[in-house]
Amino acid sequence: MREPHPHILFFDRSDFARDDCEECLAQAVSAGFDSLLVTAERAVTEGAAAEGLAAASALARSAGLALLLRTRLDLFDLNDPLVAAEPEAFAVRRAVATEGVVDPRHPIPAAGLARARLGQEAFARRL
Repeated sequence: MREPHPHILFFDRSDFARDDCEECLAQAVSAGFDSLLVTAERAVTEGAAAEGLAAASALARSAGLALLLRTRLDLFDLNDPLVAAEPEAFAVRRAVATEGVVDPRHPIPAAGLARARLGQEAFARRL
């Protein structure tokens, strides 16, 4: 006998800001949904994004939905505390000057995201 397929509801971040969010999730459960999918563009360890995921988890749990998280575990914000604590475990992109010559006497500012070096076993274990 085949297992039943999950019925997954996708919520965008803006959906959690709706005043009727809890009612909407309750209606989804009554319509047969059993899981809630939330996406995050990068890994989060603390701050507003982590609080938002915690709130989504609490809403899903109170509605009786399983929470599924789709994220990139190798991408972090540059100001993430884990990046500051373990800088050698991350590759950081530097902004390149679009005009003129790069002057090695002046540091190139970090820009974008920090990518965890998960391919290197020593770093992967620490992270």
